[in-house]
Parts: sequence; structure tokens; C-alpha cells
Amino acid sequence: MQNTVFVAKSDPYKMNNNDHDNEINKKMIDLYIQSLNEKDLKAYLIAKSHLGSTFAAEKSVGFLKWKQNNASLFG
Repeated sequence: MQNTVFVAKSDPYKMNNNDHDNEINKKMIDLYIQSLNEKDLKAYLIAKSHLGSTFAAEKSVGFLKWKQNNASLFG
């Protein structure tokens, strides 16, 4: 007896909610990075470098505080 695997194909041109949310998160992270002063930017880059793929800007304390303080920008 063989196992059959079904793969659901999605339209690559249609943006789903996750894609939309990811795009918004990327924009927010970009704005956050642009708002950092020299010292904080250096710390951000060091953390990103040392932690590699485990680093998640959207989970960092600095980003979460920035997001809370700038909530009015994102509705």
C-alpha cells in the first residue's frame, strides 16, 4: 500500500493574509531600524549577527516598545 501526498497549490500572484501581515511586519521593522540611534543600531546589528537565524526583530524588547509607542501609525 502506497502513501499518497496531496499538495495544495496556491496562486503565486494572490497575496493571502499571512503575506500581507508579513509585508506589514517588514515595513514596521524597517521603520524601527531607521528610528534607531547609532548606539542602538550597533547593538541591533551585533545581536542579529551573533544570533543568526534565531534572531527575530519583531520579538525584541526594543521593537515591541517602539511598536507600542507608534501604534497610531499602523491603525
